[in-house]
Amino acid sequence: ASACNAMLPSLRGQYCLRLDADDELLPDALAKLVRQMDMHPLAFAVYPAYIQNGLVVLNTARHTGGALHRVRLLNELRFCDGLRHHEGKELVGRAEKKYELIQFDEPTWIYHRNENSLSVDKSPVRAKMGMLIDAKNKFS
Repeated sequence: ASACNAMLPSLRGQYCLRLDADDELLPDALAKLVRQMDMHPLAFAVYPAYIQNGLVVLNTARHTGGALHRVRLLNELRFCDGLRHHEGKELVGRAEKKYELIQFDEPTWIYHRNENSLSVDKSPVRAKMGMLIDAKNKFS
């Protein structure tokens, strides 16, 4: 989360897309996502479907990897500094209370998971952090 916030001042465009190093964008992904954002000028982000293990996954959980964010609003909300787990989940919880979030059911990226991915970490610390963020977003 802190690393994401550190790069925010250097952004010069209208939109920002964060993608993990092992994931990949599909052809024309940016054009499709920008079109969606342009159609929804007040939206915080567009959350596209993605491909995982050869299957299309609708991004109803609002996975921030592969999502296109409006830089102005991302600078306003920012990621929660210091979070090591679920920083996107925490950000989405705050964003959906204030802004429109766009669901785009066409896949624009491929999500790769391997045994070293943080997303497969089943440690008690990661699980506890996810539950705390869920509770915070529900009651705040």
